Amino acid sequence: MVEIGTTAPNNAIPWWGSSYDSMRFQCLWFQSDIAYAGYIQAIHWNRGTYTTSGTYNDVRVWLCHTTQTALEATFDNNYTGKTPVQVMNKSTFTMPAGPDWVDFGIDPDKFNYNNSDNLLMEVRWNGDGGVTDYCARSAQANSGVYASDHTATTGSVQNNGQCIRLY
Repeated sequence: MVEIGTTAPNNAIPWWGSSYDSMRFQCLWFQSDIAYAGYIQAIHWNRGTYTTSGTYNDVRVWLCHTTQTALEATFDNNYTGKTPVQVMNKSTFTMPAGPDWVDFGIDPDKFNYNNSDNLLMEVRWNGDGGVTDYCARSAQANSGVYASDHTATTGSVQNNGQCIRLY
């Protein structure tokens, strides 16, 4: 298990269901924070003490090796020519009520992390129940980019990523 990021509270992105009807989100983690090669079996999100439980439709997640050290506003540029691998495709996903760590439910053995590139995760969903599910964030410069449309090609760069555990 590898825990990435220092926990800071209150990040609604990418689960900002009370404000948006869909979302495209990318998050970057550095190789130096992972320092482990192999298949990613699970991703756990840190819910902290948040206890909301929203449902999101058409949830898809990709992982991708990248040489980016800071995310750009144009989503496709962040792949740096590499091909993302889809590790989750669910018609609905209900964020379990926290607190603590929540298993995100990816398909294991789909993505083999090489431990030489940085890691990019992309989350998209389209349609929700109007609930915002806050997660703990990790403050790192230019580590997240999001748009309020799951088909957007560009988004807003932020200095907040997600605090996660990789197994």
